[in-house]
Amino acid sequence: MIRVIIYEFGVPLICFILFSLLIYFGLKTKKTTRKRILFNGSAIFIAIFIFEIYSHIKNADHINNNASFSGSFYDTALVSGKKVGVGYGPKADTSFQVTATRKNNDSTIYEVKYSLKEGRRTIPNNNDSSKKSLYFLGGSHVFGDGLNDDQTLPYFINAHANNKYNISNYGFSGYGTHQALKLVETSILNQENIKTSSQSCAIYSFIPAHFRRAAGHVIWDPNGPLYEFENNELLFKGSFNENRLVKDNYVTKRVKTIWENSYLFKSIFSPNVKEKDVIRVSEMINVMNVRLKEQNIRFIVVLGRTDFENEHEQKLHKELNNHQIEHYFVSSIIPNFNEPDYTIVGDGHPNEKYNSALAQFIVDKLSKL
Repeated sequence: MIRVIIYEFGVPLICFILFSLLIYFGLKTKKTTRKRILFNGSAIFIAIFIFEIYSHIKNADHINNNASFSGSFYDTALVSGKKVGVGYGPKADTSFQVTATRKNNDSTIYEVKYSLKEGRRTIPNNNDSSKKSLYFLGGSHVFGDGLNDDQTLPYFINAHANNKYNISNYGFSGYGTHQALKLVETSILNQENIKTSSQSCAIYSFIPAHFRRAAGHVIWDPNGPLYEFENNELLFKGSFNENRLVKDNYVTKRVKTIWENSYLFKSIFSPNVKEKDVIRVSEMINVMNVRLKEQNIRFIVVLGRTDFENEHEQKLHKELNNHQIEHYFVSSIIPNFNEPDYTIVGDGHPNEKYNSALAQFIVDKLSKL
């Protein structure tokens, strides 16, 4: 609870403390000029304090500041520690099960278990001996945040396909396009037993948040892979941290978390998605498509979380068409995908009904070619 208060209300708390100190010293000093400076300075901090509190109250219906997360999934090095190449994620040389619970006030939103093996989420109905291979890439939607092992998208793929697929789920919470490409390069295409037949397919689940993630604008991914599009070529530059003047560490990460949770940051200082961020993502998706096709692996992009009316999203759609990349819109597959029937109520992530519907569509597409 204390942690939530610090992260959610850190900036207004700091402003109130600074306001109080400036008022105190202003009252103590006898010099008129110094008194004016201190009182005027305090006005700035009390103004920010009022703005933050007002914004929290105004947005109370849209966010839940009383959300709490518990269980062995969170802050566990085996799960979210540093991972070579992709920055962070489950350790590849262990197999284990973790718990995850989310509560809003006294209401339990979900209480689930995640099973992991070789750095990936396990699929209870997986067909390990099948020559029909599927590789899933993406973030929490693919990993299955808030869902048990038998409620994820890969699980329902096999449930609708009579368990005929050997599926590898490379998705993980908070991953973006940059991790998807790195996993294609270092994990999928480097497998000794890779199935290079027309029966293999890689499926990448994209949401607009991946623009910011691939640009390094999220607090949880300081060591993720950085790609830049320069001179008509996509180049790997190392990790985000390696390209920053000030490296993220324990202290700076927590300071940034407090700052980025503030409404002042969200209103004025939050980095906007730029055209180069869209180009970066579109080129990464194109490189995935080219390299997978070279190994005779079909590639499908599922575009979710939006109706793609934003100019950046429309540009990405245009680039996917230009590169003739197979892609489908969740909004066309599940028109009311954002409604409570298809989301975990109180959380917002896709639920098992959403995954089942999307899985049936994907299975139908896979069976036609």
